[in-house]
Amino acid sequence: MSSYNGYNLWTDHSTADQLILEAPTVPGYWGDRILLRLLVDNSVPVGTQLTNTVEITTAGDTNPGDNWHQRNDVWTGWPRYDTGVRKWWGHGSLVPGSESNFWVGYRNSYLPLIVKKY
Repeated sequence: MSSYNGYNLWTDHSTADQLILEAPTVPGYWGDRILLRLLVDNSVPVGTQLTNTVEITTAGDTNPGDNWHQRNDVWTGWPRYDTGVRKWWGHGSLVPGSESNFWVGYRNSYLPLIVKKY
């Protein structure tokens, strides 16, 4: 788990079944996005519906009925191995003692290609 904006306000009170984060106080005009990376256990069958519920509570809230959101339109699927590596000639000479360059690109799924020059 990490804060999108780099804030370290959260204290983890999670259990085996729930992620529970607490911030003792939140500054005015403040917002953040919490990024979670989860690993689904190998024993979970393909096609299992995943439900993510977010709830925020605070003392003295006059309208506690609007403090939650649920997303349940996600299901487990087969592993996707959409990775790839590509190497191509850059420039230079293959004569001993001269300089030559080639490029290596790699990708994962539909993420952009990252190019490194060697």
